Amino acid sequence: MEYRYLDSGFRRKLEQFGSYTIIRPAPLAVWAPRLGEEAWGGAAGQFTRETSGEWIWHRKVKPSWTLPIETDAGPIKMRLAPTEFGHLGLFAEHLSVCNALQKMVAGKQAKVLNLFAYTGLATLFAAKGGAAVTHLDASKPVVTWARENAQNSGLGEAPIRWIVDDAMKFTSREIKRNNLYDLILLDPPTFGRGANKEVFKIEEHILELLENCIALLSEKPIAILFTCHTPGYTVQVIENLLGSVQFKHPCTIEVTELHQEGENTCPLPNGVFAKVVFNGK
Repeated sequence: MEYRYLDSGFRRKLEQFGSYTIIRPAPLAVWAPRLGEEAWGGAAGQFTRETSGEWIWHRKVKPSWTLPIETDAGPIKMRLAPTEFGHLGLFAEHLSVCNALQKMVAGKQAKVLNLFAYTGLATLFAAKGGAAVTHLDASKPVVTWARENAQNSGLGEAPIRWIVDDAMKFTSREIKRNNLYDLILLDPPTFGRGANKEVFKIEEHILELLENCIALLSEKPIAILFTCHTPGYTVQVIENLLGSVQFKHPCTIEVTELHQEGENTCPLPNGVFAKVVFNGK
């Protein structure tokens, strides 16, 4: 049993993660839900931000469990566990991005750089597609979690470099080393701290980071895939940002709203997805 987005409304969303259905906040879901109390009332638990943020469980749930995910190149397995921030180890809105990624790298022996890579969903999709991946996140526990997911997915010996570092510092060093990549993913936070407490603020650093990524592209690049969840960073904002930088290779740029879709329920906005595809790729 995999992931399903079931419903949303009254500023909440109802999702199925394997055997469990869970309610979490969705501030933009100001409409009324389409499913009834039977569906919502049967949830195993919910995360609420009414206080400082807490999980409320209505029935016993394992401390962690495995979620299988099918990809075009074979299945992967993600370990899920409730975190203090209301996350579970999977940003499901990225599944469509990962499917596009895997198609792009299939059969190309591509070098992929995955920045702010979290528990490795995109890394595993890329590795299943045959890419060599550099997986970077500033949190050592999160990178350990991602490595566990790779091992459980049969990718323990895959060409994946696991890096715990600050994205700004790492990309600057990679430029000096002339270590180039065919495809780069970035999913920057609004605010974050690097491995040595470096501060990342999207409004101050995203332009420089994007320019670093452009400098790290190979001579025959495939794409830059950029997701953003910062409130107020609309499609127009990201279009303006991408329009302000100079790409070294001819490309097409597509910026769309990132959202989740389910059967018989409202699409749920979850940020912006920008796809920079280099011509002929």
